[in-house]
Amino acid sequence: DGYQQATVSLGRIQELLREPTSTADPDEPLDVLSLRGEIAFEDVSFAYGSDEEALTGVDLRIPAGQTVAFVGETGAGKSTLVKLVARYYDPTGGRVTADGADLRALDLTAYRHRLGVVPQEAYLFTGTVRDAIAYGLPDATDARVEAAARAVGAHDMIAT
Repeated sequence: DGYQQATVSLGRIQELLREPTSTADPDEPLDVLSLRGEIAFEDVSFAYGSDEEALTGVDLRIPAGQTVAFVGETGAGKSTLVKLVARYYDPTGGRVTADGADLRALDLTAYRHRLGVVPQEAYLFTGTVRDAIAYGLPDATDARVEAAARAVGAHDMIAT
């Protein structure tokens, strides 16, 4: 029945949440009070598990405030670069830095609170457009939701 399925599902979710992450905080993490936004890859290599390296010897510096597009064929490593910046994974060689600090030295939660990642896959939410706009702040006022829609140039499209 539905109750038993929900109970089993909840148990599985709890097990998953207890799993240690592969990107654990260091023993004495550096707090991240703010970020200017400079990102650097210094001789970065990365492999998923024991597979062939997805990245080898990447050296790249992105100044704070710079807009960058990673363009290339499927499997070229674009998503891997983004996942390394978000610290979903640690490089197998070299280091990734934010404002000169190795990401592995930073408090992971504080770092991710200051980071925005927009996935390339589109997700459609159930509910209204208002619900989707207010997803991260469910108690947002109508005025705040409208301001957000205007800020991204979506208000006129939504209102018609």
